[in-house]
Amino acid sequence: MREPKVRIVKNEGPRHGQVWNVNNGLRECRGEWVKPFFDDDRMHPDCLEKMMAVATRHAKVVMVGCRAEQWRSGEHVGDEKNYTRHPVEIIRQEDCRRAIFLFDRWNGRTPQHMLIRRSAIEAGAVMPEDDKYKVPVDWIWFSRILDHGDYAMMSDVLVEQHEGETRSVTSGARADEF
Repeated sequence: MREPKVRIVKNEGPRHGQVWNVNNGLRECRGEWVKPFFDDDRMHPDCLEKMMAVATRHAKVVMVGCRAEQWRSGEHVGDEKNYTRHPVEIIRQEDCRRAIFLFDRWNGRTPQHMLIRRSAIEAGAVMPEDDKYKVPVDWIWFSRILDHGDYAMMSDVLVEQHEGETRSVTSGARADEF
């Protein structure tokens, strides 16, 4: 059975890999909200419903983030630490960059944790396509998105983040010293 709201697109561009594939997918999105997701991760059944409920209650929000279950090589190693005092906390646009750079006080660390308003993407908030960026592309992207509005940080664990089960560009980067 085919789902009419799901389209499969192929990256026909000259560059491939996480950044170019994500940006290609972002350019093809049509809805008001975009949910990035990688092939080795999973969403809880109520993920989209809960994130959209937060998104629709807060008009200035351009990104909604949740917490994740952490999995390493097929084993559950725990849930991300919760940095919220309430089920949802709004970080105002003017405070978002500081929050990003205080990395350890931020629920939601990677694209699969996020729901993003497409208007920010249309305004140019895509992943940097410069080869000089290796690991921090997600954070640079988030910073670009949050130039356009507030961040809603949820305490709910709504996704599973799996690492070590699939070979990727970033799996090799973890061993490098930065």
